[in-house]
Amino acid sequence: MPRVSTVVVNYNNGDFVRRCVESFLAQTRPPDEVVVVDDASTDGSLDELAALEREHREVRVVRHPTNLGVARTRIDGVAASTGDLLNYIDSDDFLQDDGKLQAELELRDHYVTRLGREVVAFSDVHIADGEGTVVARFRDIRPVREGRVLDGLITRTCLVPQNFLVSRRVYDSVGGHDPALSFYENWDLKLRLSAAVDLAFTGSPGFVYRRHGHGLSNAAVEQHQRWVAEIARRNLPLVPPAQRAYVEQDVQRMVAELPLELAFINRHLLAAT
Repeated sequence: MPRVSTVVVNYNNGDFVRRCVESFLAQTRPPDEVVVVDDASTDGSLDELAALEREHREVRVVRHPTNLGVARTRIDGVAASTGDLLNYIDSDDFLQDDGKLQAELELRDHYVTRLGREVVAFSDVHIADGEGTVVARFRDIRPVREGRVLDGLITRTCLVPQNFLVSRRVYDSVGGHDPALSFYENWDLKLRLSAAVDLAFTGSPGFVYRRHGHGLSNAAVEQHQRWVAEIARRNLPLVPPAQRAYVEQDVQRMVAELPLELAFINRHLLAAT
């Protein structure tokens, strides 16, 4: 039975980190360990994390003495973990369904044992407000696609998986997270993963993306566009040559329309207040 490690990245999310961690521990098949890396928080995070570490034997906390940024923090969390299978999450997000991890494990096992190939197993993605109330789902604007979906992910025309299950071997084989990136480092990794293995959807609810008025997701639209354009450009060589020109055109359109995606999220959040 493969060991599963969950890596939680925390920076000044002391109000949210307990719900995040305990949403994994409440799974019908919980991870074997939850490694929380705190990136030199200045709020009450360390007290909350110390309590979680005392209360749950599966929880282990790594503390950065200085702030190193989100990508470096994720890398340190993966390095500190011991599982054969990985998933990772930001500490302000959480899992909605207690069967999510079990469903992803079973789906991956089917592909590996019956079909002889690795996959990235993922579930549905919902949006919540700062109180954690679910207000929308990304599938309302982005359809789910499975298989080799690099063209859909790089143009953001399909659902972008979040908190997926991936083998450490596959994660390492594509180079893991890039420590040089300070924004959209997860999307960059997903593009490289989608060029290497199939993506498989459980059909289950699962990940909840919380928007609460802080963090990188609230950066200016122009900053989102700049980073998305740069990361798409650097990953275009992964697209087969016959498709590349068409995909590049769609990338340009996607960058221009990125404000619509952000507006979709904000519209539902405002409606919930």
